Amino acid sequence: MFRDCFREYELLAYLSYIAPKLGFKCVEVPGMRRYPKGQVPTKISSFKGNLSLMKVLVKACLGCYNRRDR
Repeated sequence: MFRDCFREYELLAYLSYIAPKLGFKCVEVPGMRRYPKGQVPTKISSFKGNLSLMKVLVKACLGCYNRRDR
C-alpha cells in the first residue's frame, strides 16, 4: 500500500526526482501512443491540470514527499 500523499501524479514525480539522486541508473524509453480518431483522452486539462502537475513537481524537489516518520 502506498502512502496517502501519493494520490495523483505525486509518485511519478517523486520517483523521477529521487531515483537519480539515490544513484540509480535512469534512462528514457521511447514509446508511442495511438489514440482513436476524435478527441484525445487525457486526465490533464489545459491550464489547471498543468498547474497542478507543476505544484507536484516543485513539492517533490523540495522534499515534501520524503518520509519523516523513520
